[in-house]
Amino acid sequence: MHWTYISQIENGLNSPTFRVLERLAAALQIEVSELVRMAEQIKKAEADG
Repeated sequence: MHWTYISQIENGLNSPTFRVLERLAAALQIEVSELVRMAEQIKKAEADG
């Protein structure tokens, strides 16, 4: 994956497909569910201010 695509995902400018989530999780050596859980925690923290 190109670094600009990863950056767009990180900044909420692009939504990854499930296959991309699988690839990201594999690269990070975690389960997809853990990746999603972490993203949800970050989103909640940002909303709480």
